[in-house]
Amino acid sequence: MFCLASRGRVFFRATTRLLAFAALTVPIISEAASTSPENGPAADGAVVFRLGGDFFTPAPGNETETWDFAVANGSLFARVVVELDVTPGGWCPRNPEGVHNIFWLTRRGIWRSGTLGYVNFFGPDRNLLKQMTNLELGPGETQAATADFAARTGSRYHVTYTYDAAAGVITTVIEEEGVRKASVEMAATAPEIQTKDGFYRLWIGNEEKYNECPTHGWTYSNLRITLEPGAPSAHQPARGPLTVHAGNPRYFDDGTGRAVLLAGVHHGWELQDDAWGVEYTLDWTAFLEYVTQHRLNYIRLWRVESTARSDHPSFLASPMPYQRTGPGDALDGGPRWDLEQFNPAYFDRLRKRCIEAGKRGVYVCVMLFEKHSAFNQRDAGGAEYPWKANPFHPANNINGVDPDLDGDGCPLELHHLPSKTGPSARRERAERTFRFQKAYVRKVIDTVNDLDNVLFEVCNEALPDVKTDDWQRRMIAFIKDHEAGKA
Repeated sequence: MFCLASRGRVFFRATTRLLAFAALTVPIISEAASTSPENGPAADGAVVFRLGGDFFTPAPGNETETWDFAVANGSLFARVVVELDVTPGGWCPRNPEGVHNIFWLTRRGIWRSGTLGYVNFFGPDRNLLKQMTNLELGPGETQAATADFAARTGSRYHVTYTYDAAAGVITTVIEEEGVRKASVEMAATAPEIQTKDGFYRLWIGNEEKYNECPTHGWTYSNLRITLEPGAPSAHQPARGPLTVHAGNPRYFDDGTGRAVLLAGVHHGWELQDDAWGVEYTLDWTAFLEYVTQHRLNYIRLWRVESTARSDHPSFLASPMPYQRTGPGDALDGGPRWDLEQFNPAYFDRLRKRCIEAGKRGVYVCVMLFEKHSAFNQRDAGGAEYPWKANPFHPANNINGVDPDLDGDGCPLELHHLPSKTGPSARRERAERTFRFQKAYVRKVIDTVNDLDNVLFEVCNEALPDVKTDDWQRRMIAFIKDHEAGKA
């Protein structure tokens, strides 16, 4: 009998199968009782556990099943892959939006700090795919990520869960007939996977008395678990989210109780190419290597809000957060911007670079706004750039956004709160600008919310005046309010 604790609930199950093997001195293939055992050699040093065919269909009175497979104590693995086919049966009528367990893989059969992977489907009204781990985390800590996914009764899905400690990433991919239907990704919590007490435990199924829906009539097929050896990651992933250290508020706490000091370098082209009117693309991989070689742990993802610094047509910063759809051309010669359509290339790069930095133990400060892109610098013999190349310039967008309330060509108002007094038309212009700014910030948060190495900087070099301070404080409150409603 084993005990599995989760969120205040305790699970007991007495029907565990223990599969014993020789010491891990040669490649091992472990095979449990199965309707269709699969045979074949394992990769050098790997441990493979298989259950062929339709190996389990939960039914009333038999909602859960567990299997143990032995591995030499102390064995280290760089990567664990769990693959199986799942065919949803009926959703629990008492709680149709509840969780339905796909699998739970633990080290030693111990849930806390020993869960390699836990993957769930959520039914109608939730329609989610969720993955979770707490491997090597502290008491009560877990790490989870979700993605939209509507599993259909009777459809067979291939589930692939990968804990890649060497690469520092955990992924779950759902496919149907070879076509990807959903995926979710998060940072790994350990640089290597160490075997403790000589076995791993697989658990499938839920029992309603523990407030999780029984998966009656579901079919689990063709399981393969592969534990692959390899060199551990050279970098510890960044832990977090950071909080103020209780013992010394000059420092951060990464959840371990230790004091964390952020120290790093910045470049100016970390996020966008050809920024600041300079034709330049940062070698991002080399930059990260430089940061980690010097044992630094902090970078800023600089952004510019304008495509150009002068009327020179060559150096247009990219990617930008919005799509250029037209109709009509902007002042920099490209199509005008639609501020209601975000540019996937910008947000994909933002997320990717935060993840890659986090794998190396580096915290990322995401710059949301940048003061200089809103100013009329009057460079290049009086040209009114970079403001003239800002998507919020009235000549550059199709949405009627114009934050330059006094028309002086230098819209300090872009980083001010809308006034509650004055002409109604002017207040509406300011409120419209602020709505679009909040929509952009909301999109940034949604893009990186699950990454614990991310911090936000409201505005680079914002003016030190009361109106700008009030705008920044309101933006901070908005960020915290939006984050509070997310995982």
